[in-house]
This record gives sequence, structure tokens and C-alpha cells, in this order.
Amino acid sequence: MIELPITDHKLKITPPQKHFVLPSPSISPTAAAAAQFTLDDLLASIPALPMQTAALGRTTDDSPLLFDLNDPHPGALLIVADRFSGKTQLLKTIAHSLMRRNRPYEVSFQVVSTHPEQWKNEGALHADYFSTITANYQRAGADAILSACDLVESRQHGRNRGSALLFFLDGIDTLPYMDFDVRLNFEWLIQEGPAVQVWPVVSADSEIAIQNPRWVNLFRTRLAGFMHDKRTAKDLALINQLDFSAFERGRKFAVRIGRSWLQFYTPESPFE
Repeated sequence: MIELPITDHKLKITPPQKHFVLPSPSISPTAAAAAQFTLDDLLASIPALPMQTAALGRTTDDSPLLFDLNDPHPGALLIVADRFSGKTQLLKTIAHSLMRRNRPYEVSFQVVSTHPEQWKNEGALHADYFSTITANYQRAGADAILSACDLVESRQHGRNRGSALLFFLDGIDTLPYMDFDVRLNFEWLIQEGPAVQVWPVVSADSEIAIQNPRWVNLFRTRLAGFMHDKRTAKDLALINQLDFSAFERGRKFAVRIGRSWLQFYTPESPFE
């Protein structure tokens, strides 16, 4: 299994455990990982998945890529790619993999989205996990940011430990136009939240992200998907050696590990 953090230059990658099914000699690891698979398939390959740990996908060597909510070292996560390139799909992979193995008192979610209708099934079927699903252009979105900051401050003083909270900002297009105090609080949330299990996980269209370097530069950990423009990809992903225009749109991402990188595939949708 491979786990975040991904920015630690001393990162040690744990090799696949013996119970993992490795590809047959006639199939390359890359081809095996690229094959379609479901979230159930992914989770079945990790029977000992720890609590409060999300599964993001399979790497090109067919190992699961995990995200441990108890390890604050990665910091807040930024998912960046062109439009219609799987960013919301990756957010949902994180959410659904956690819901399969954790109860609402162990993990919960708030969603502030450019398109909240894309989250209507989660709101209807998993309301006990999702305390907020709202639009980023409504006041409720700003209120959700301030509420998450209040939770961080409370936990810093030893109160309200509760569940791990993932704060999904699914689209940053309105963020530069929010009130100054909201923007200042969100910047603080990015910096302070992970240490007390309040995790900002942000998605951004590449054309919007490249126009907002101040926000992008707050994220040490970036998961980058398909991007047609190579210069944009280089600036946003911090990876020079990969051609993101050749990525399978909507399924393939890459994440930096120290001075190297890791490519991975996400499960197919839909989620139930």
C-alpha cells in the first residue's frame, strides 16, 4: 500500500502486502491498473484498511493509494485538472471509500460546490454523513467555511474532538470574491485544519487555478489530472516530466512524492 504524505522527501513507500493480487506476467502493472475497476474492487483488495483512511485509487504498479486522516503531514489537498476531468469523481471516491468503512461519528463531510446538484444523491442517501451541501455562490457556503474554522479553533483548545471532518470546496471560482474575512478564515483553515482532523480538500479547474496563484500556492499536496495546456500543467502540478495532455481524462491523476511523482487511476462511477 502507498500512503500520503506525498511531500516528505524521506517518504518510505510500503510495498504491496502478500495478500494483494498482483498482475499475471502477461499483463503489465500499468495495464492492470488502467483496467476499469469499481470502488468495491478497490476496497476488496485492502481488507485491512485502517479506520479513517480513504482509498484514492490504484497506482500504475497496481498498489492502492491511501489517504490517512490521522496524519496531518500532507496538509490540505488540491485536486486540479481541466473541466470535466474527474475532480468531483475523485472527491466522491474519497468520501465513499470512507463511508464504507467508518460510521458518521468517525468521519463526516461538508460540501461547498459550484454545482451542488452533483451531490444530491449523497445528500439524499447519506445525510447522516453530510451535514452541509451548498453552493459556493450562496451565503451558506461562506457560513460553512466560518463554521469549519470555529471547529478548528475549538479543537485547538481541546474541545469537540468528534469525527474527522472533510471540508470539500468543489470549485474555487467564487473564492476570490468572497468577503475578506471569509477568505482570511479559509486560508487559516488550509493551514491549521489538518492538525486537528479538519481536512480542506479543494478542487479547481485548471483555467481558474492558473489565474489564482495565491490560493494554489497554499497547497503543498496537489493531485493533478488531465490538462491540455502543458505550461499550465507544469505550473499547477509542480511536475515537469509528465505529459498531462496524454492522461486518460477523468480517471488518471498524478501526485508528487518528494522529487518524484506517482500516477494513479480512480474507480469508475457511479457510486451508490
